Amino acid sequence: MRVTLALVAALAAFAQAEEAVALRPAQVDKKWGYIDAKGTMVIDAVYRDAYEFSEGLAVVCVGPKRGYVDAKGVLVIEPQYSDAAPFANGTAVVERKEGKLHALRVIDREGKTVVEVEQTKDLEARDGGEGFLLVRERVNDEWRRYFVGRDGKRVEGEWVSADPFSEGLAAATFFRPESLSAKKDQKSYIGPDGKVVLEGTWSRADPFSEGLAYTDWLGTNRWVIDRQGKQVFELLPPLMTVRPFSEGRAAVQDQNLRWGFLDTTGKLVIPVQY
Repeated sequence: MRVTLALVAALAAFAQAEEAVALRPAQVDKKWGYIDAKGTMVIDAVYRDAYEFSEGLAVVCVGPKRGYVDAKGVLVIEPQYSDAAPFANGTAVVERKEGKLHALRVIDREGKTVVEVEQTKDLEARDGGEGFLLVRERVNDEWRRYFVGRDGKRVEGEWVSADPFSEGLAAATFFRPESLSAKKDQKSYIGPDGKVVLEGTWSRADPFSEGLAYTDWLGTNRWVIDRQGKQVFELLPPLMTVRPFSEGRAAVQDQNLRWGFLDTTGKLVIPVQY
């Protein structure tokens, strides 16, 4: 979570109760750096933009290019990419544009290329999460969707579309003509082999964070579930939507567009008021 004035009070309220261990991006005079749990600037605000740390590295912007900095402020991967994602499982997805070349790469912690997919008019790729590329390819006027793993192999399935992986699972949309519901496109969670791990009939299935994910069916039956598919707690009105969990907390919004925080049991630890 990046630090903005709108959330400073809410963050401070539970930061007193729990010692934060991660550095946070903070803005000073239109430049970004990093502060510790006490609010001390530990990495100078010299970047055009800065993002959360993941696996000890964080994306920073120097001019139009993005690279990675470590917790000591050392640029361990020089800014050279037009876009860059956080590290997960030792790899990250970056975008490279040079002249007519437009490619997505999976890189390791040293910046070495593991897998690269070049974009064309018949092939589109984006970050598939956790070292995967999510590819859409046109073959004989039909679009096919699949993941490409860090080993360069395709991961395919019967799903018609998929979201990026998070904590080893990805929400995938299946067309189920046999469903009694008027909505035939329904989501389940798949694993890294493309097979269904959590069978579901959700219209919305968010990425997992700290073992939990928000799901619903057309805005109703709004539940946060665990990795076994067990319903952990129900999100009841006036609460309407919840963000991913971080350090046991998740931002939650009510019908009046006010924000608060709840814990992993669904208990409001900071009332909706911001």
